[in-house]
Amino acid sequence: MRTTILILLWAFIDSFSGFANSYYDEDENKTDIIIEKGEGDDTNKHARIPIYDPITCYYMKGNIYVTTLTDLGEIQISITCLETGSFWKSVNDSNSGTICVPTSSANGNYMVRIVTANGDVYYGYYNL
Repeated sequence: MRTTILILLWAFIDSFSGFANSYYDEDENKTDIIIEKGEGDDTNKHARIPIYDPITCYYMKGNIYVTTLTDLGEIQISITCLETGSFWKSVNDSNSGTICVPTSSANGNYMVRIVTANGDVYYGYYNL
């Protein structure tokens, strides 16, 4: 009985590994963006243990892709070029899957800011 359970568990876990490999593109033009909770002003104290952030984000070929891992309601996504002040904004329902926000592909430093329906703020930086 225990062997059967272990085989079923292994098959279940293995089925997700194929999904994960097909979801995460190995394309060298993809830039993962680390998203943290806070305002983005570096005044927040960092926890000593990892915190679950329900948002993943990456840049690829002139677009920012945002995926929420839980239902956060309506989310506001803004991308700002820190050198020029150029600004891109999108408001979407977090249940709509991966959200694509067209943005610039010009070289520079950028900040991504995400505000959820309940007012939580998440941010991340990337450069091109």
